[in-house]
Amino acid sequence: SMKNTRIAVDAIAFQSIRKKNVLHVRSVSRWAPVCIGPYAQANSVEPGIIWVAGQIAFDPGFMVLRGETPLEELKLSLRHVSRVLDCMGSKLCSNNALSVIVYTTSDDSAAMDEM
Repeated sequence: SMKNTRIAVDAIAFQSIRKKNVLHVRSVSRWAPVCIGPYAQANSVEPGIIWVAGQIAFDPGFMVLRGETPLEELKLSLRHVSRVLDCMGSKLCSNNALSVIVYTTSDDSAAMDEM
């Protein structure tokens, strides 16, 4: 469940396609978790800018939280962001990402230093 997650990732990136797009993952998949609640995985909020909703370390095929450490959760969350951006015509890379925000509830300072 959401209360057990230690990592969530939001991202904003440039989009190469200049039209309004919204991405809703509505069924269990292998590439990205299904939307939790009435949310979209991604929105084009202005021409050329994509907002990716908070991605957590769900195993997309089973919709269960994965990752033994905060770093493992971060890697899986970033993989979801990358796949969602790919569907929206963008990439998670330094010349596209405007902002990537990582939230954590972990108080494990050694694990945070590892990230």
